[in-house]
Amino acid sequence: IEVPLLEGDTEYLEVPAGTQPETVYRIGKRGVPRLQRRGRGDLLVHVEVRVPTELGEEAEDALRSYADIQGERPAQKKRGLFRR
Repeated sequence: IEVPLLEGDTEYLEVPAGTQPETVYRIGKRGVPRLQRRGRGDLLVHVEVRVPTELGEEAEDALRSYADIQGERPAQKKRGLFRR
């Protein structure tokens, strides 16, 4: 992914498959300048995973196919307390 830096340019960061939410990557010496010393601190990149709230039919079918290949059962929609 491209990570925007403080100076305006970008740094490329490879995020491996299977990276979990809330993982933090460190890009050395690309952070904020140190006060009263030379050099810069490290830039920390936090991984944020966004889950879609709605899926189209084609996307839902693709995810169900993927779950079948992985041998997983997709979660069923939960019924409300009063619908039991």
